[in-house]
Amino acid sequence: MIIFMVKVNQNEIWSCSPEDFYKLNVDGATDNATSLRSKGVVVRNYYEVIMGALAMQSPCWVSILST
Repeated sequence: MIIFMVKVNQNEIWSCSPEDFYKLNVDGATDNATSLRSKGVVVRNYYEVIMGALAMQSPCWVSILST
């Protein structure tokens, strides 16, 4: 099992990407009580306009790499 830990600075705010680039934000969570995983993705452009988003839920036995 591989676990990634990310330290988040509470004073840090979202910053836009360089012009002509997109910014991809992802997040995920696992609920051990219900054996469900949730994943979320948001894509924004330079103007902070949401270009696409996805949220999905799956059982824990489904690999995140196969979705």
